[in-house]
Amino acid sequence: MATVAAFLSAMPISENVERNEGRQAQTAERAALSAGGPAEHRGPPPATSVFARKMAHDLNNFATVVRTYSELLLAELPAGSTRDDVNEIHRAADAMVVYLQRVTRFARANTQRPAPTAVLPLVSEVVNEFAEARERAPVQLLGITEATANVDPFWMRDVVRELVKNGRTAAPASSVVTVEVREETDPAAARWVVVDVRDQGPGFAPDVDGSAEDPFVTSQAGVRGAGFGLTLAAVFAESSGGRLVRSHDDGVTSVALWLRVHGG
Repeated sequence: MATVAAFLSAMPISENVERNEGRQAQTAERAALSAGGPAEHRGPPPATSVFARKMAHDLNNFATVVRTYSELLLAELPAGSTRDDVNEIHRAADAMVVYLQRVTRFARANTQRPAPTAVLPLVSEVVNEFAEARERAPVQLLGITEATANVDPFWMRDVVRELVKNGRTAAPASSVVTVEVREETDPAAARWVVVDVRDQGPGFAPDVDGSAEDPFVTSQAGVRGAGFGLTLAAVFAESSGGRLVRSHDDGVTSVALWLRVHGG
């Protein structure tokens, strides 16, 4: 049992995630202050957020136990159907830990710390993360703009990463996922910086199209999708004074993050 205790103590739990997020929030706040921008505090979390965080913490503990014991079994089982079954359990527990971290981030939506952020360099950093990922569609970045938006850079990085991952999952392996960063001006003369992620996948199925931004709604099978990517993106867009726009035309699916240009 000492081995199990060692595994358990080494496993990441949602409390660690919250501590990391707290450090990130403090770093973002200092950056906002040094840049002359506001460090926005949105008040205490509502009861639903507190409940979601506690639920994520408790369920994460259960997932950690499943993950730990399945890992111990995998170290002892020979190749065969039983080992394959245990490996699937282990993968599901891994996925659950990641998804519960997303629940925690979702519950902490009121802790954003916006600061004037150059959008194109941030998106470029995220796209570069996928440069060596050759197992699916490559990602291409388009755009020339110096536009900034008043957003939380940590949240925005996470949101763009989710949109690109979704696009690569949906796209045929031989196709290219395009991430375009551009400026738009609406009829009211308001300026927007748009991060448009486009893929050549089939788009959203009719049964999920109208609720794709709702939590736990996903078109991915098995343990590969928990339905939080678009939820996080929609919450981020709304809380940043922007919007998330989806479309599917001529075989191209577009999920675009519209954010107001800072000072524009």
